Amino acid sequence: MTTRGDGSCLVGDNVPLSTGEIVAATTVLVGVMFFNAFPTPPFVPLGRTTATLLGAAFMVFLSVVSGDEAYALIDTNTLAFLFGMMAVKCLLEKHQYVIIIFVFVRGEVGGEGYH
Repeated sequence: MTTRGDGSCLVGDNVPLSTGEIVAATTVLVGVMFFNAFPTPPFVPLGRTTATLLGAAFMVFLSVVSGDEAYALIDTNTLAFLFGMMAVKCLLEKHQYVIIIFVFVRGEVGGEGYH
């Protein structure tokens, strides 16, 4: 989304957004940011990922962006990086490498170490 010199917003094919679309987009953004700031509020048990996906779906549903624009905005390099980091995190947790590294480092600085 870009802005012109007169302050109006443009999306995709240089179509200006209406005031209602700007309000809808701002409301969705504030809602997603709330769920990212407070991951599990007691009244709505949504996680960060679910809230973000629902926010993206609402942006398409409320016609802020079209479905084709939404697909064009997906960055596959970022998705691949995030999935790779999640896989590494799961493997590290499964094999408890953090504990092994901690014990090894503690041994290097004068503790008992890992035997």
